[in-house]
Amino acid sequence: VVTLGHDAAQVAECVSAYGFHRMQIDFVYLTLGSAAGAVWRNLANSVIAARAAFSSSAPLLIVRADHLYDGRLLRKIADAPFRPEPTRQAFALIDRTPATVRWAATAPDQLARVALADHDRRRAIRLGPRLGSFDAVVAGELFATTPHIFGLLASLFSSSLSPSLADAMSELADAGELGVIDVGELDCHWFASLTMAGVFQPGGRASDSWARVRQAARELLYSGEWRPTANMPTPPLRGELEKRTEPLLHLGPTLGEGAHGVVVEAEGGASAIQAPSSRLAVKMCHVGGRDERSSMEAVMWEVEVLRRLRGHENIVKLCDVVELADAVYVVMARIEGPCLLEHIWAQPARVLDEASARRFFRHILAALRHAHSRGFLHCDLKPANVRLQLGGADGGGLTAVLVDWGLARRVDKQPAWLTEGTALYASPEQLTGYNADTAWGRSKLGPPADVWALGATLYQMLTGRVPFECAAHEELVARALALNYDTRPELLSVEARQIIDSMLQVLPSDRASIEELCADAWTAADGPMPPAADSVLVECGEAASEALLPSGRPARSRRIALLSVYAALVVGALLF
Repeated sequence: VVTLGHDAAQVAECVSAYGFHRMQIDFVYLTLGSAAGAVWRNLANSVIAARAAFSSSAPLLIVRADHLYDGRLLRKIADAPFRPEPTRQAFALIDRTPATVRWAATAPDQLARVALADHDRRRAIRLGPRLGSFDAVVAGELFATTPHIFGLLASLFSSSLSPSLADAMSELADAGELGVIDVGELDCHWFASLTMAGVFQPGGRASDSWARVRQAARELLYSGEWRPTANMPTPPLRGELEKRTEPLLHLGPTLGEGAHGVVVEAEGGASAIQAPSSRLAVKMCHVGGRDERSSMEAVMWEVEVLRRLRGHENIVKLCDVVELADAVYVVMARIEGPCLLEHIWAQPARVLDEASARRFFRHILAALRHAHSRGFLHCDLKPANVRLQLGGADGGGLTAVLVDWGLARRVDKQPAWLTEGTALYASPEQLTGYNADTAWGRSKLGPPADVWALGATLYQMLTGRVPFECAAHEELVARALALNYDTRPELLSVEARQIIDSMLQVLPSDRASIEELCADAWTAADGPMPPAADSVLVECGEAASEALLPSGRPARSRRIALLSVYAALVVGALLF
């Protein structure tokens, strides 16, 4: 048995003692952290993580721990007839009572609908949440399956970031390998997480359409179905479960808004979240409605990026992920200081001195170097997405931490027409979808897109305003393409103007690289940049420095070569 969902420990205790004598029961506790017993997630990667616990070919039972079933239904699915029907790779518990089917026809797309074969009503031919014609619904998420499920879910990851158990069962139904076990006409009840979430909520309006269902769930919890047996502990008295319930998170005021949700302060429960501190920041992302799949994939993409980039002090730390009925909470370590934009505005002249700006610039540069080395672009770098942690790792001042990776993309693996980002800090290729480095004008984003945003951020730190500020988008694009910004000689030193100029170049190939920025004289004024965690330091002679112009900008040979090729193509087209 794989248990997923909240309160799985209590379910494990009760089911272990219930007397399933013909099953070997292994309870697998799954979290994103290193410790077991904290937060459970009902996504395909959680099931795949349980593969090691099921080395034999014996069937297994997958049940959500935040669902409630009559004990007789659990016995039905536990007795799934795999041997008499060897072609079946899984069985789903279904409810095809007329009342349930009528309700599901008008209910939101929360339950998987099932179409049965005409000649064999014990076999599903289609399964999905949006079937127009169907015969039954899956009773929550309760499946008996062979270990074949692990390989199937793994293959689904090649086409989706967040495949679900229902997706895998849909594949089996299409292949004729999904059997069904009917709830039947007995007075056996089941309740999904949406109902269970409100079981212990006090009060409720008389007109609440869910009130009757929640009351039925309460009655099942305290009914004779929980009779103690020789192997089962005494059932809890009414009210004891409510006393045991502890909040997973204590949510506080709003900190800001990210690419896919609102970020709030939070305090972790007594043992709920695995984090170095109980002081947390939680991005609350709503994933309900018709676009649930795309919303979930967007959220899980940011989680995947943060997992790949973990371990760097200048990138926000991911602590855990909590999946609820209609939302996903991405739990991160809280950064105690303000965002960089607020810090700039708090200064007397609304500008930072060069020493402070250099410190934050080096931190952001280190974060980008780490991300780019692992194949990711931030794509939305700006002062509002940089938060300042009080008391840095070096023991002094503030540490800049790059947050909100919701728009991050893999290097050179996103659509060429990608134009996402905040316009005031977006590179020309993001603003227009056109890359002048190529003769055909189409090229996927690369590290130079983040370098442009870093230049705009440094300019704002030192001058108090963005380099290209316009009310109309068309005017903003025109100014960016013309590099029409004030160099502010009264505020910027020559070295600061040079490094900003090296980043704010129209052609991506003309912008300084991350490595060149790390070696720039202005960046290294307080000492050389610390080497990357996975880098090897190589001493070079004077020849290496000759590859750069005095300002630190790359040589123009690439641009000249591209223009020559472009001119040759134009001449060839005119002549032939």
